[in-house]
Amino acid sequence: MTPRERQIMDLIKKNPRMSQSEIAKCLEIKRSSVAAHIANLTSKGYILGRGYLFREDPYVVVIGGANMDIRGIPKGQLKMKDSNPGFVQSSPGGVGRNISENLARLKNRVYMMCMLGDDQWGRSIIEEGQKVGLSYEKSYILPGRQTPVYLEILDEKKDMLTAINDMALVDELDPDKVMNHRSFIENASYLVLDTNLPEKTLQYLLKNIPQKYIVDGVSSIKVEKIRDKLSHIHLLKVNEYEAAVLAGRDLNEAKDYLEAGKMLLDQGLEYLVITCGKEGAWGFHKGESLRLKGKDLVVKNATGAGDAFTGALAHALGEEKSLKESLYFAMGASRLALKSEKTNADELTVEKIEKEMKEVFVC
Repeated sequence: MTPRERQIMDLIKKNPRMSQSEIAKCLEIKRSSVAAHIANLTSKGYILGRGYLFREDPYVVVIGGANMDIRGIPKGQLKMKDSNPGFVQSSPGGVGRNISENLARLKNRVYMMCMLGDDQWGRSIIEEGQKVGLSYEKSYILPGRQTPVYLEILDEKKDMLTAINDMALVDELDPDKVMNHRSFIENASYLVLDTNLPEKTLQYLLKNIPQKYIVDGVSSIKVEKIRDKLSHIHLLKVNEYEAAVLAGRDLNEAKDYLEAGKMLLDQGLEYLVITCGKEGAWGFHKGESLRLKGKDLVVKNATGAGDAFTGALAHALGEEKSLKESLYFAMGASRLALKSEKTNADELTVEKIEKEMKEVFVC
């Protein structure tokens, strides 16, 4: 950093709202010179975004899928090959996006990197994120393109009957686009990825950019993308089916989970968490293994519970909580999501998660 750059940094640290013209007047230099110095500070990684975000300010980056969820629910029994009276709901979705929103609700400073179309759905996703402090400043908004969409049809019991996903735009989040923000990514407190990303992008990130990576497995098919990259991952969160794929074995009894956990940690993982639906979750870290299970509850909406779990887990580990504390916290968040009609529960706060933890958990 040059002496002039240091002067500019000192001024905007004192007043982050200071304009370039005000800086120029204070230092008795041209505004264009100020702009050039700020551009240099940004390229060097000292300033990381709009509003003069400094490198020492903690923030989280999430890179993954974002889409509009559209859900059709019949009023009565669903009739195939017919028009059914019912309700159509839409809300922002996508694994990475949901995790981002949950992290933002837990008062983290979060930047989402994803692919969106410059259309009504894309603008709606950005607007909803801004309400909870989630930034899309590092995302790519493409004119003339359609925002990814997930369309599902539920039956009269609100169980999914079928779904169609149009996620082609996600595949365009390639290594070059990620590399444009390399310094920003490197300086985050930690990075959350979902395996909706193209395999080449996951490989580029995990092997070329040093970071504390938290990865959500997403599905038993997509988790294959990271099979040979476990040594680069700080924490992997998977469900029982995704874990079985990576371990190459069925998981039925406690000993199966213990053996699978040891096998995957031996491949270089720092932390491994396996969720098992109503049967709770397993956590593994070095020589530590534990299982937690909550009391039964009435589920209003299962969509998004896993993303609430991952977001809360990332938050807790970012607060340097122990594996057990982090697992309790994540399960508390997941329960709040399960009890909410929405994919991302408005009730998701640290205080309400802690209250849930105290009231419902059994060993």
